[in-house]
Amino acid sequence: MSENSVKKSLFIKNESLCLILVGIAGLLFAAVSAAGLLITETVYPADELLISFLPNDYINLFFGIPVLVLSAVMARKGSKKGLAAFAGSQMFMLYNEIAYVYAVHGPISTALGVAGLLFCAAALIVLLLSADKAAMKPSAGIRRPGVYAVILIVMGLVFVGRAAANLLGTAELSIAEAGVNIADIALCLIWIASGFSMLKKNGVNSAYSLISLMHGSLLFIALILFLFLQPLIAGTQFAAADIAAIGGMSLVFLIPCFMLTRKFSAK
Repeated sequence: MSENSVKKSLFIKNESLCLILVGIAGLLFAAVSAAGLLITETVYPADELLISFLPNDYINLFFGIPVLVLSAVMARKGSKKGLAAFAGSQMFMLYNEIAYVYAVHGPISTALGVAGLLFCAAALIVLLLSADKAAMKPSAGIRRPGVYAVILIVMGLVFVGRAAANLLGTAELSIAEAGVNIADIALCLIWIASGFSMLKKNGVNSAYSLISLMHGSLLFIALILFLFLQPLIAGTQFAAADIAAIGGMSLVFLIPCFMLTRKFSAK
């Protein structure tokens, strides 16, 4: 495939179907968050839900959706890193939808959440299964792929193990905390799988690892924003120590993500 032909597509065979599915998923994702902002007392009847999800509604609308749209535009222009960010932002939506569907109940909330989850999952599956494998390969050779693999495997195991311990432990979890732990298990297993695939030293597998690193980076950025917004919106105590700890931990994803992204920049 020539460079000019690459720049004309999203690199996938079923591009139109994928964009339609993502468009519907994005609208449903935005509708769920907009409902939380507009009819807060109806959507979040309990303080626990309001504290856990209302700040996240702002993040979804003003961070998640813009990243999805920007990455889609980049991918349509032929950017390999745009395609990875496009898939990573879909994983970001899927993560939030899983937590939301588990914790927030009500006719409107459940209908929007379940529909959004299904469309988002379908779009991600279509994207990953029909992507042009040749076009997804990095533009430059990757040094020490094992380092990226270890980061994804170890971080994935840490989050999955922590979530499983919380769900199976004796401590009582709130419904919101349980939803987040379920989302951690579902999505972080993908980190682990992409990390092991990276060990094969194959260009396509490197793209899958970049997608997982993109997803992890988006989650950490969103969590930092959440910790800043929660005291302003929900009146909780400002957790400076938590922000510092999460900020430091985020570098484990952000730095490798930045370094690997450079290998997918067009020459």
